[in-house]
Amino acid sequence: MSRLRLGMLTPSSNTTLEPVTSAMVEALPDVSAHFSRFRVKEITLSSTALGQFDPSGILAAATCWTMPIAR
Repeated sequence: MSRLRLGMLTPSSNTTLEPVTSAMVEALPDVSAHFSRFRVKEITLSSTALGQFDPSGILAAATCWTMPIAR
Protein backbone atom coordinates (compact mmCIF):
# COMPACT_ATOMS: atom_id res chain seq x y z
CA MET A 1 0.00 0.00 0.00
CA SER A 2 1.33 3.45 -0.82
CA ARG A 3 1.71 6.19 1.74
CA LEU A 4 -0.20 9.46 1.40
CA ARG A 5 1.99 12.53 1.92
CA LEU A 6 0.06 15.63 2.93
CA GLY A 7 2.03 18.80 2.19
CA MET A 8 1.18 22.22 3.61
CA LEU A 9 2.58 25.69 3.17
CA THR A 10 1.98 27.93 6.14
CA PRO A 11 3.02 31.41 7.25
CA SER A 12 5.84 31.43 9.79
CA SER A 13 3.49 33.24 12.17
CA ASN A 14 1.07 30.29 12.27
CA THR A 15 2.20 28.21 15.23
CA THR A 16 -0.94 26.08 15.41
CA LEU A 17 -1.28 24.37 12.04
CA GLU A 18 1.67 21.98 12.26
CA PRO A 19 1.02 20.42 15.71
CA VAL A 20 -2.74 20.22 15.16
CA THR A 21 -2.42 18.62 11.73
CA SER A 22 0.24 16.21 12.96
CA ALA A 23 -2.04 15.15 15.81
CA MET A 24 -4.92 14.65 13.38
CA VAL A 25 -2.99 12.32 11.06
CA GLU A 26 -1.06 10.51 13.80
CA ALA A 27 -3.65 7.73 14.02
CA LEU A 28 -3.70 7.22 10.25
CA PRO A 29 -1.06 4.58 9.48
CA ASP A 30 -0.58 5.46 5.81
CA VAL A 31 -0.60 9.26 6.07
CA SER A 32 2.26 11.63 6.89
CA ALA A 33 2.14 15.42 7.13
CA HIS A 34 4.95 17.65 5.84
CA PHE A 35 5.27 21.39 6.29
CA SER A 36 7.17 24.28 4.82
CA ARG A 37 6.92 27.85 6.02
CA PHE A 38 7.15 31.16 4.26
CA ARG A 39 8.42 34.15 6.20
CA VAL A 40 5.97 36.60 7.75
CA LYS A 41 7.52 39.44 9.75
CA GLU A 42 4.58 41.82 10.08
CA ILE A 43 0.92 41.09 10.75
CA THR A 44 -1.03 44.16 9.65
CA LEU A 45 -3.05 45.26 6.65
CA SER A 46 -0.31 47.52 5.31
CA SER A 47 0.85 47.01 1.74
CA THR A 48 4.24 45.81 3.00
CA ALA A 49 2.64 43.21 5.27
CA LEU A 50 0.24 42.04 2.58
CA GLY A 51 3.14 41.78 0.14
CA GLN A 52 4.52 38.96 2.28
CA PHE A 53 1.74 36.81 0.82
CA ASP A 54 2.89 37.34 -2.75
CA PRO A 55 2.85 33.97 -4.51
CA SER A 56 6.58 34.11 -5.30
CA GLY A 57 7.56 33.77 -1.63
CA ILE A 58 5.05 31.02 -1.06
CA LEU A 59 6.20 29.12 -4.15
CA ALA A 60 9.81 29.44 -3.00
CA ALA A 61 8.83 27.74 0.25
CA ALA A 62 7.12 25.00 -1.73
CA THR A 63 10.20 24.16 -3.76
CA CYS A 64 12.84 24.30 -1.04
CA TRP A 65 11.95 20.87 0.40
CA THR A 66 11.13 18.65 -2.51
CA MET A 67 10.98 14.95 -1.77
CA PRO A 68 11.16 12.14 -4.32
CA ILE A 69 7.99 10.12 -4.54
CA ALA A 70 8.48 6.39 -4.07
CA ARG A 71 6.61 4.40 -6.68
